[in-house]
Amino acid sequence: WMDVKNKTNRSLVNSKWSALARDLQGAGADLFFIDGIYGLPDMTFVANAALLVGNEVILSKFKQYSSKCFYEIQ
Repeated sequence: WMDVKNKTNRSLVNSKWSALARDLQGAGADLFFIDGIYGLPDMTFVANAALLVGNEVILSKFKQYSSKCFYEIQ
């Protein structure tokens, strides 16, 4: 699905992202933004790298190489 042949409607994407960010912040969420890194096409999924349950952290184990690179960036 991340094939460059699939064209993106950037205006629609930006509009939907802005609405989502606004709604999340309106609900009290703190949002932190990071810059994209060339060669890591799925940076949006870095938010799923861990799950906090009480005082414990459950870390994800990424299957794809490009996702595994997130560990090197931290």
